[in-house]
Amino acid sequence: MSSAEPFTATSDAVAPASISAQDAPPVTASAIPEATPHDRYLPGDVAMWFFIVAELLVFACFFIAYGWYRANEPSVFAHGQAQLHIGLGAFNTIVLILGGLCAATAAQQARAAVAGAGNGTQATARALRLARRCLLAACAFGLVFVVCKLTDFGLLFKAGHDVDSDDFWMFYFSLTFFHFMHVLLGMVILLYVYWPLRKLAGKDGAGCTVEQAHAVESGASYWHMVDMVWLVLFALVYIARQASHSV
Repeated sequence: MSSAEPFTATSDAVAPASISAQDAPPVTASAIPEATPHDRYLPGDVAMWFFIVAELLVFACFFIAYGWYRANEPSVFAHGQAQLHIGLGAFNTIVLILGGLCAATAAQQARAAVAGAGNGTQATARALRLARRCLLAACAFGLVFVVCKLTDFGLLFKAGHDVDSDDFWMFYFSLTFFHFMHVLLGMVILLYVYWPLRKLAGKDGAGCTVEQAHAVESGASYWHMVDMVWLVLFALVYIARQASHSV
């Protein structure tokens, strides 16, 4: 009987496949997908959102304090609310909502102007032009609100109401004036983000830069905060009394 021949590895044997780090194909920048504006979950600058959240917290404290005092002095607050000009309040609500629609459209068109920048297309020029006009329209609606609110303040002062009259008027003038100042600041912000877009007027193929579009989004976000606060204020100060009277 012949003995079995020992097994020896030859050059034809197949070794397990392995790839070292040196042999791996390099990863280039072009292989990594770039984030698009649609991948961002917040429009505008993050710093603006921190500012918006801080402002909302301040208003929330005001509203909580108002509700607490109202619960403890229902007759005083009911008497004060009955003397408010609800027609002016409703008109101001419509004005701010329309201004918010204009601000949102401006942000949308600014993003469209970024996408078409440098192409020289009529669509790019149209988007940029519409963004500018919508920013100015939002400021115009803000100005209408300011004039109406000053008229409202004047009528109430003429009727003998001021911050020292009672707790209701203290809260009413404090809340509405604080919001009034935010409307003015919102108009300043919208004009600030409008100005760079104005300089692009008449330039062939000119579109927004990403930074300019983000600035418009930041301004629109702040304006929406102003709108939202007014909606809560209007419902709490003007409308809530209707429910209490109907019970």
